Amino acid sequence: MSHYIVLVKQVPDVTKITDNAFDPETGNLMRGTLPTVINELDAQALAFADRMRSLDPNPGQIIALTMGPPMAEEVLRYALSRCADTAVLLTDRNLGGADTVATANPLAFAIRRIVKEYFGGDNDYYIVSGMQSVDGDTAQVPPQIAQELDIPCVAYATDAEYDNGRFRFTRIISGGSQLVTPR
Repeated sequence: MSHYIVLVKQVPDVTKITDNAFDPETGNLMRGTLPTVINELDAQALAFADRMRSLDPNPGQIIALTMGPPMAEEVLRYALSRCADTAVLLTDRNLGGADTVATANPLAFAIRRIVKEYFGGDNDYYIVSGMQSVDGDTAQVPPQIAQELDIPCVAYATDAEYDNGRFRFTRIISGGSQLVTPR
């Protein structure tokens, strides 16, 4: 039985940026002045996980995981309304403003705990995430999590198919696409 952990993030709605959304002295975006939404690439990751589950002959749970302040619960409600069975909020004031390593490490810890507590230690799971977030734009957290968990990372996946008991992914590469079977 394959399970799916989808990483989601609450981000400022960048479509609502106005001139007064920036601090006049520093030029920094004042996040509190903007409404928040789910990161668009993470919404697509939810749809991708739901598609994977629909292809899986023995599907498990989809768990949405986010790290953020208590108000990030909103993106988890969105995930539950779309396809997630369970939602997990990792929140601690000490995690505020975390860089990519300080984000990937606690998320990897949370994933280990989800695998233990929700999946009974069953390591037949996939982590699905958007490539990056509109408020960070580094695309480093997903591969850092994979490294932390010592699992393969398939970046730029655009499609999934289930064949002979395994998923195969189509991913974008320079000059075209490639089929990848990570397990």
